[in-house]
Amino acid sequence: MKQVSNMAASVRQRLSNLAKEEKVDFSIILTRYSLERFLYRLGNSQYSDQFLLRHNI
Repeated sequence: MKQVSNMAASVRQRLSNLAKEEKVDFSIILTRYSLERFLYRLGNSQYSDQFLLRHNI
């Protein structure tokens, strides 16, 4: 596996490629990725049992 020297730039480029492939605005892809990563980190944190995700907010 190839060692990535700049992880942020690599992720940004992959998201940009995905946006072009799906013909979706890059900002939408970036927002969706950011929210998913936030929820992932929250779910793995020591505070995960203090939050409840509701769909109809």
